[in-house]
Amino acid sequence: MGVSVLVCVILAVWCAEYDAARIIRGQQIHHRLWWTIRAVVVAVTCIGSGVPLMAIGCAGLFSALFRWELNALRGLARWYISPSNLYDRAWIKIGGSVKAGGIAATCAEYSVFLAVVVYYLMQ
Repeated sequence: MGVSVLVCVILAVWCAEYDAARIIRGQQIHHRLWWTIRAVVVAVTCIGSGVPLMAIGCAGLFSALFRWELNALRGLARWYISPSNLYDRAWIKIGGSVKAGGIAATCAEYSVFLAVVVYYLMQ
């Protein structure tokens, strides 16, 4: 489980730095392509490490850490989510505002991660 989490954390931070640099330079980010590549790397790492359910937990961890780091590098509030994509818009609707939605998304993502960790620790 530790290897999967470590890979997820390193990948989330590196990807946030990569995306932030492209955003700051005004370069396009191919969101669907990169999302797919990142999801596959995390899933394959979890499955290969013998903790396939951790792919779900790491999805939550990756999302929360990626957003946290990306926003920090861009000088935005750490909880900020953008109404430019469906996932964030759903959280904005749930929360009633960008701030409440961002906080709700982050709490939900970390909760998913922690639930999977507890599941594996209870085995």
